[in-house]
Amino acid sequence: MSEIERIAKKVAVQIKMLQDHDLMRSKHFNGLIDKEIARKKPRVTYLEAHDKEFNESIRIGEASYKMMELTTEWNTIKAKLDASSGEDGTTEDPKAFAEALSELRAIDTKHLFRMCSLIKSNRRWRKFDTPLRNDLLNQYEFMRRVYKNAPKLLRSMGRSEAQRRGDEKRSASMKMRWGCF
Repeated sequence: MSEIERIAKKVAVQIKMLQDHDLMRSKHFNGLIDKEIARKKPRVTYLEAHDKEFNESIRIGEASYKMMELTTEWNTIKAKLDASSGEDGTTEDPKAFAEALSELRAIDTKHLFRMCSLIKSNRRWRKFDTPLRNDLLNQYEFMRRVYKNAPKLLRSMGRSEAQRRGDEKRSASMKMRWGCF
């Protein structure tokens, strides 16, 4: 199963999981806040802490929803990249690859990637947010790798066969020198 098919299946499962997670999260935090308010003397610091954790959990949910919206569009473009890359044994088509790469770059992901990096920077999470956070960050890392490595692949497509053989020969001799074989 290709990476694209795996991600497409995961999107359907994760949207359902997100909806269930939103209900569970609201119930959990509203219960904590109601329990604290029901005390004779509610502790303000506890209320603020619960509110902060609730907002952070909502931020994960929002980022996940945005990631799911982006993923369906992104996967169709990634399929074009894969088809024209020549990685699966087909002939490579640098022109089609460059067009698909420009489509991929046209998708505005800066806000989403910034949000994912903020989520990644926070090390402590509630236990029920962890699977959602892990799925979000795995998808983020996959997308980031494609954005980073696609231009390198396009450059390598532009090389001639003699240049490729020369690169392989230099690589082999370097590995022999360093004892990597």
